Formats: sequence, structure tokens, C-alpha cells
Amino acid sequence: MLDETDHRLLAALQKDAHLTAQELGEILHLSPSQAGRRRQRLEAEGYIQSYSARLDAEKLGLKVQAFVQVQLAMHGPKQSAEFARMVELRPE
Repeated sequence: MLDETDHRLLAALQKDAHLTAQELGEILHLSPSQAGRRRQRLEAEGYIQSYSARLDAEKLGLKVQAFVQVQLAMHGPKQSAEFARMVELRPE
């Protein structure tokens, strides 16, 4: 069961997953070792599933972003497989 400190720890990590135990301890008013153990427990119990990096699309030269919806005339395993093969051929 999560307490208020766990919720605050998770909120802090959502803002910056690189926070050190020292920094988390300062935010949570805990010692660095207590903050680190809480983070480890939340990871072990599956509350924290992974960490990721948010990339700057513009700096990477990805200036266009699009959401695409596709509707197929017929739906089935064969049509799905053919569509997946067609998409895999596209470099985008």
C-alpha cells in the first residue's frame, strides 16, 4: 500500500527520473538512504515499471508529426499480415 510519501516520490520521479537519492531525500524530507530504499521498493513492487527519455524531435530533424488512422475494407489475419508487411517496407 502506498502512503503520501510514496505518492510524492512517484510525482517527483515523473518530473525528473534522474533525481538522485540525495535530491529525493531533500524533496521528501528523508535521508538519502531512506529515499533510495523507497525508490527500490517501488521498483521491485512494480509501481515503477521503467524509465524513459523524452527526445527533442525538432533537434533530431523530425519536424513533422502525424497521427494516422487506417481502415481496411476487410479484416482478418491475412489482411492484417499483408498490411503489417506493407508498413514495414516504409522507411518512415
